[in-house]
Amino acid sequence: MTEPFRSFTVPLEPTAVGEARHRLRDVLGRAAVPPAVIEDAALVLSELVTNAIRHARPTPAQEAVVEVSLAGAALHLAVTDGGGAQVPVPVSAPLADPGGRGLALVDLLTDRWWWENTAGGRTVHAVLGLPAAR
Repeated sequence: MTEPFRSFTVPLEPTAVGEARHRLRDVLGRAAVPPAVIEDAALVLSELVTNAIRHARPTPAQEAVVEVSLAGAALHLAVTDGGGAQVPVPVSAPLADPGGRGLALVDLLTDRWWWENTAGGRTVHAVLGLPAAR
């Protein structure tokens, strides 16, 4: 991963999802990222932060770290949380189920995504392609 051009923390609580989306839209808007990519990235980040809230082990800071990087034709998002025993895997939940489809959306909207265990917990990465400059 290239060095993030923006990094911020959000609390591991439901209000963090909207806060993360707002901050991401602001950062990417200032970087002249196309609006359609910003909206896809905001949805992806919403899912990653939601998963951090639902599945992270409690940490002393009770925060997740969001890193945003732009390199060439790619936007890289990373969310680091306290980790947990559950491996992040997309599931095909029935439509009546109120949850469980977040990573399936991430899979559809990104070029690739993956996760890794880190010293402080777990990081989930997602890469979205950027359109070529005209």
